Amino acid sequence: YEKELLITKERGYGLDLQEHSLGLQCIAVPILNLHSQCVAAVSVSCPIATISSEMLEREVLEALQATGRRISAAMGYIGP
Repeated sequence: YEKELLITKERGYGLDLQEHSLGLQCIAVPILNLHSQCVAAVSVSCPIATISSEMLEREVLEALQATGRRISAAMGYIGP
């Protein structure tokens, strides 16, 4: 799990591609506070039959990251 956590931290978002539940995938981004600490996450889950993992990373991720940035800003995060 440690290797996967490092990959997630480096890329800036987490993926669950059917590891937890067969047929279900999830993508998540961090919510940061004013000290740049991850205090929560926001995610989207959907059946693999509905959307491909490639589309999840290409199309859903952008909107999810924007949402994460807005929530983080409301939590006091200023950003780089």
